[in-house]
Amino acid sequence: MASREDPDPRLTQRWSSADASEVVLSGTGARAAKDGCEALASAFNASNIPAEAQEANHPILVVRFALIGASAGPGKQHGGCGVRRDMRFLATEGKFTNLTDRQRFAPYGLFGGRAGAKGGTVINPGPDEQVVPSKDSRELAHGDVISFQQPGAGGYGNPLDRDPARVTEDVLDEYVSLAQAREAYGVVIGLPTLTVDHEATVRLRASRRRTAPPPVVTRS
Repeated sequence: MASREDPDPRLTQRWSSADASEVVLSGTGARAAKDGCEALASAFNASNIPAEAQEANHPILVVRFALIGASAGPGKQHGGCGVRRDMRFLATEGKFTNLTDRQRFAPYGLFGGRAGAKGGTVINPGPDEQVVPSKDSRELAHGDVISFQQPGAGGYGNPLDRDPARVTEDVLDEYVSLAQAREAYGVVIGLPTLTVDHEATVRLRASRRRTAPPPVVTRS
């Protein structure tokens, strides 16, 4: 009797990118009056493939599909968060081709907005994970997990101009960490109540404005 770790004997076919394609859409850039969006394609008509569809048609199991907290570029309007999708390979053997971007250079921000987090792709995430460059192919064995960790999008405008109440909402929604709220947005949020310390926030933002370099506009 086969153990739980043994591959399904029916899955002996060798699989490649020609047999199964995975499109993982991440965040879109912030706009002048609105935050960026999550898990959306801004440049073409596409959407993230449902996990159930991939699992029904290919030898994979989606074990994680979530937003990446604190990955959005800070700004008066923040960028969209990155998306992480981990898939376990269930066939006996296969080949994986990675075609991603923004692993070396982070998505830029505009008019004082900061860059989003860089992306990455790894096989078997953890202490012994194998980092896969943005344009590369790797052999897969049964049970390997491919982790697509897509970049966050750039912010728009000075993060110090974002309403502290909105920053608090972002923290509660886990878009922004407490450390990022203080470091990037100059908002002091107290524990355990998770409420804004308005006096400390005013002082911190005033200090940051005196010492901050002028914003760099990277695109006209």
